[in-house]
Amino acid sequence: MDTVTTQEGLRSWQNQLEDGEAVTRNRARMVQEVTRLIARADEVRARAAQADTERERLEGEAEEAAAHLDASRQKVAEESGAYARQVAEWTTHTQTALGPDCPPLEAVHASVGCETSVDAPFADRSLPPDIDSQARRTAQAALESYGEELTGRRDALALAVSQLSEELDRLAEQKRGWEQRTDPEPPAPHHRVAARTPGSGAPFYRLVDFADDLAPADRAGLEGALEASGILDAWVGADGVLLDPLTWDTVLGPGPVLSHGPTLASALRPAPEPGCGSPPSRWSVY
Repeated sequence: MDTVTTQEGLRSWQNQLEDGEAVTRNRARMVQEVTRLIARADEVRARAAQADTERERLEGEAEEAAAHLDASRQKVAEESGAYARQVAEWTTHTQTALGPDCPPLEAVHASVGCETSVDAPFADRSLPPDIDSQARRTAQAALESYGEELTGRRDALALAVSQLSEELDRLAEQKRGWEQRTDPEPPAPHHRVAARTPGSGAPFYRLVDFADDLAPADRAGLEGALEASGILDAWVGADGVLLDPLTWDTVLGPGPVLSHGPTLASALRPAPEPGCGSPPSRWSVY
């Protein structure tokens, strides 16, 4: 009886030990799991601290970026306003320079219109990036007709300048020809058709010269008057005999000395060429 009781007691203790071992193993696993969770929590807390640090850094960068963005927008708005003022000054200058012929330029000024109030939205206070090209195309379209008109004027002036240059060259060549002559010969009057016999006299302009005290302007005026009247090229005869009046030649012959009034003698002096056939001793016509 005692032996049976002892064996049953031992089996009971063995069962209790086995149950205790199972509980111990379960608790050991629980301890390991808790330890792992504590380590994971520590890792998460470290990452959270790093995330807070990164968040603070990003918030600082965001604030700096926002401040930079505000400054950049303010700069863009200022530059937009400055450009609009430049275009307004250009339109005013162009209209003043061209005067009443200037075509309307309101479209150019309107293409750069923008708000100037700081309370207005940024989009209303700024101009588009390609505003310079837009304004240029608008101005070209507004001034196209006037440009074509100016091109026509330029071509006409260029043609006139070319013609005047040719005329100037012709006159310069003619002037050089006159300067190369010792005594330039004026053009013959269209009404003179008579033949002039050498030795029987000389043209008036070959027999006289200007008085030394006669001013250049007076010389030019006197020469023009003499040429217009036919006296400059008039034939001064040696014997006073007139040519046939039907020849329509201008002839100066000896005549009486005037007793009163001015004469050509106050502006001209005798300067006959040698062998002219009309000696000064017989002159009295001037």
